[in-house]
Amino acid sequence: MYVPNNLRIRVSLRASFSCEYCGRSLTFNGIASQLDHIRPVSRNGQCTFENLAMSCGHCNWRKRDCEDAVDPETRKRVRLFNPRVDDWNTHFQRNPSGRIVGRDSVGIHHGYAFDTVTDIPVTVLLK
Repeated sequence: MYVPNNLRIRVSLRASFSCEYCGRSLTFNGIASQLDHIRPVSRNGQCTFENLAMSCGHCNWRKRDCEDAVDPETRKRVRLFNPRVDDWNTHFQRNPSGRIVGRDSVGIHHGYAFDTVTDIPVTVLLK
């Protein structure tokens, strides 16, 4: 979906040119930046400043068109992290090796949805 350049710049500035999901800097490190529709277009999400998040290619590819994930134990749907309403530090932390760890159900289920337990390390899940 086409995003006007002025809107793309505003979203990038708000995110300080970092991925709003994993925190990776998207400047001068070869990581492709992408805009993510927090509420996917396929689910009637709009192309607005409030609904766009700066994302690295890994996080955007992993999130796909998801807004929630199924808890593998309870089989209940749990919402994913939303950078417009959630505080990153409430739901995630970095461990001493620099990996991201979910602190609560939102952070943990964001990791389940991203399937990062077996992927190139971005998120490790706490139980």
